[in-house]
Amino acid sequence: MTSEAAGTHAANIETTRPFFSVRDMHAYYGESYIVQGVSLDVRKGEILALLGRNGAGKTSTLRTIA
Repeated sequence: MTSEAAGTHAANIETTRPFFSVRDMHAYYGESYIVQGVSLDVRKGEILALLGRNGAGKTSTLRTIA
């Protein structure tokens, strides 16, 4: 990606308030934490990726938000 293309994309993302926010999210399975202390902001036009090893809680995080 050229710097021009990257700059164009960045200009299209709203930088003021988030489209949605998550603050200090926790999820449990029985008495065990499966997600602990997740916070994120997603702005309109932004693309977000969750990365992590198997069992890190990526799917649980998305299901809890949904």
